[in-house]
Amino acid sequence: MAISRTLGKISQEPFLELVAEASEIHIEELPGGNCRQFYVALRPPKPAPSPVALEKELESKPKEYFLTHAGVLLQNKEYILARNLYSYVLKSDIRNEVALKGLGTCLSRLGEAPAARRCFKALWELYGKEDSLLWMALTCVAEKDDASALSYFKQITSPHFMHSGDQFDFYREFGNAQTRSGDYTSAETLYRKALDIEPSSETVHINLGMLEIQRKRYESAGSYFHRALRINPKSSRAHCGNGIVLAELGDERRAKDALWESLNLDSQNVVAIYELLALCNSKDEVTQLRRQLRKYLDREPKHREIRYALAALFFRENEWNHCEVELDEILRAEPGHLKAQKLKVELLATRHRN
Repeated sequence: MAISRTLGKISQEPFLELVAEASEIHIEELPGGNCRQFYVALRPPKPAPSPVALEKELESKPKEYFLTHAGVLLQNKEYILARNLYSYVLKSDIRNEVALKGLGTCLSRLGEAPAARRCFKALWELYGKEDSLLWMALTCVAEKDDASALSYFKQITSPHFMHSGDQFDFYREFGNAQTRSGDYTSAETLYRKALDIEPSSETVHINLGMLEIQRKRYESAGSYFHRALRINPKSSRAHCGNGIVLAELGDERRAKDALWESLNLDSQNVVAIYELLALCNSKDEVTQLRRQLRKYLDREPKHREIRYALAALFFRENEWNHCEVELDEILRAEPGHLKAQKLKVELLATRHRN
């Protein structure tokens, strides 16, 4: 039923509320009179459906309806909403392949790795597709469980049947896990296969460079960092790697320039900070580095590795009180911080000797 009013006969605020809530509005000017008058017809909003009616309406929708909308949400990184839709489908179709994969992906993006792995494990057991093993491995990588990740990676026998994006992730992450395990030869082979799929990958070139540093092949490492910088001149990691190589080759001036550039691009590049701690020797350089660390800690006071770097800098400069303040701050927040514990013992011994 429509609600009809004449503009001149009602107050403004209630009328605006009616307009805002109306599901349909019709306005018509009335003829004659000394002033313009309008006839307004407002159709009230439909009442909200009851939970029972809403449930019936949802049940009438095909599961493809929910899967399509969940896919759009997932693509737009609305992981919680997408998770809810995938879960709704699985309530009535627990073996649904699309919903299991979608739910696992959402849970993985939300940091719920064990729950995500259960979804991917179900996919593997139900359908035997090797990309499920990849996704299980990636959840293990997220939890820093390289032993389990390597176990899943090694079960994959036909990566060429995967989508190219999944193939790339397989070779890169398998290579990373092999690097961390110390199997550099296998890691290099895997990284090169990743580059065959995506030759312009800045990350893989940097990973190969870091791998070559581990093998003490510094000139080869430098070539990889230069390739990464051609792809992305503002890569903090590539500038950092280049700085490490230059330092190892004895070119300290250029090494420091590269490391400062790395730190300017990413103020929390801890590797660059520690490299500069080892290289900076002039008073101006130490002051500049201290200022950089303080500036970062003003924004991120809970970053313990940066605070430890500052404590180490104070220790090196024989500023015992300042060093102790920073170490105590770390140990209050994390009593088991091993590096801070060790430096605190060394601080007490050194201060006592002096």
